[in-house]
Amino acid sequence: MSRETVQVRTMRERVRAADRARRWREENEHRPDTRRVDRVIVEALVEYLRERPPGADDLVRRLVEDATAGLDFQGYLEDASRREVAKRLRYLTVGAGVSTGSVRAARERREIRQSACSA
Repeated sequence: MSRETVQVRTMRERVRAADRARRWREENEHRPDTRRVDRVIVEALVEYLRERPPGADDLVRRLVEDATAGLDFQGYLEDASRREVAKRLRYLTVGAGVSTGSVRAARERREIRQSACSA
């Protein structure tokens, strides 16, 4: 089989795969995509971490340990991984961080509705 034939076949397969993916997205547009779900999970976790009482660092310690172990498993150096994970968690939980505000806004809306219903 010539190289040109293989390239054409590969290109056709890519076009078909892209078409299948487009159709799936159209048929399932009511479902949030995985990236959005991952993003709000991280946002919710960050909001939870921001609200933790002072001295309640067990969760943060476990997050750092587990994330470091995961990066170590992927082949990254443990010290560099621990440093980057801790730096990223600090960025996420102090100041604006990752929050787009959707989780925070949803929580505030829920609180407003609950107080309006109980009033």
